[in-house]
Amino acid sequence: MVLSPTAPASAAGWASKTLSHGIDKWVSNRRSAKQAVRDRHVSDMRKTVAAFEADTGVRDIGLITRRHVLAFRDQLNSRPDDKTATVNKKVSYITSLLSTALNAGWIEREIGSKVFLRVRGDEGTREACTDRQLTAIFSHRIFTSGFRSSSVKACGELQFWLPLIACMHGMISSEILQLGPDTRRRTALSVLSVSCVRNLSAGNP
Repeated sequence: MVLSPTAPASAAGWASKTLSHGIDKWVSNRRSAKQAVRDRHVSDMRKTVAAFEADTGVRDIGLITRRHVLAFRDQLNSRPDDKTATVNKKVSYITSLLSTALNAGWIEREIGSKVFLRVRGDEGTREACTDRQLTAIFSHRIFTSGFRSSSVKACGELQFWLPLIACMHGMISSEILQLGPDTRRRTALSVLSVSCVRNLSAGNP
């Protein structure tokens, strides 16, 4: 089947778009929003898409169903070398691309929630910072006086946000750099409105 890059979604579900089109759209969206696009992350996404298509036999993004995503998740989980967090990360690539397709109007439905595996036991547990370490980090002038290093490696405002998000959500830098508009939601607690992000590796809110 030849996939047209411009054909709209049809009533039968055919969108004439693939997950690879979704990656291109995801990259374009992030660049338009002046957000980072890491080559390694995009490469991982493309490898995951190739594995998903090979496993499910489905290329047209409009034909992907929740059943396909769950079957792909379970197939990954059956591999002895893949930890739960790794499986969830790969599944999150697919769900993120489906969300991108939905927002672009290529598909008409969501696949729903609860597609991630629950992390069992101490898998993925990370050692907490000590009080002394936290004091050293957050007493730095980046947090106390608005200082920002001009070094390219310091990554501008990431100097402030990386430690803060890591502390609040327990995420590592590679997970934080995957965050985008589709991983953020707002929830109300009493009179307060707080922002939450979905952990892409563990699949936890």
